[in-house]
Amino acid sequence: IDALKKRVWRLRPLRALKDAFSRSGIMLDAMNDGIQHLLQELNALVPLLINEQFRIDIVTGPRKLDVLIERNGVVGSVKTLSKSEQRCWQLLFATAMIRILPNNMLMDTIILDELESNMNEKNRRRYTMEFLPYLQTLVPKVIVISPLISNELQMRPDRVYRVEKKNRVSTLRRL
Repeated sequence: IDALKKRVWRLRPLRALKDAFSRSGIMLDAMNDGIQHLLQELNALVPLLINEQFRIDIVTGPRKLDVLIERNGVVGSVKTLSKSEQRCWQLLFATAMIRILPNNMLMDTIILDELESNMNEKNRRRYTMEFLPYLQTLVPKVIVISPLISNELQMRPDRVYRVEKKNRVSTLRRL
C-alpha cells in the first residue's frame, strides 16, 4: 500500500498538468482573454453602425462559445438578428478583428459585397457617412460592391465601375 501511495503521489503533478492543459484550463483562460479584448473592440464599434442600445457578449466554456446580443435590455442569440443586423454584425466583427491584428497581419484591401442591402435609409447613411470613412483609416483600399449607384449610397468614390452582362459574358466598364 505504501508503494502504491508513492506512485499515486507522483501522478498528482501529471494530473495537475493534464487539467491545466485541458479544454477547461490554460487554453480556455487564454481564449477568454482574447475574447474579452475582442468584445471591448466590438462594443466600442457598435455606434458606428447600429442606432439602438446594442451590446455584444460572448460566453465560453468547455466545448461552448455563444455570441449573445443585448438589444434594448433583451438578450438573444446572434442568430436572431435581422438580415441587415447580421450584415452589421459581420462588419463589426471584421473591423474589430482588424483593430486587434498585429501590424504584420494587416491587409491593405477589404471587399464589401452588398452589405448595405436590407438597410433602411438611416442605417445606409450611417454606413456610408460614418462607418466607411472610419474603415478607410484602418484599411487603405475599401472596395464597395453594390447594385445601388453612388448617389443612392451618398458616396463619392475614387472610381466607379459598372458590371454589364451580355450573352453570359460580364464586362467591367469604368464610369
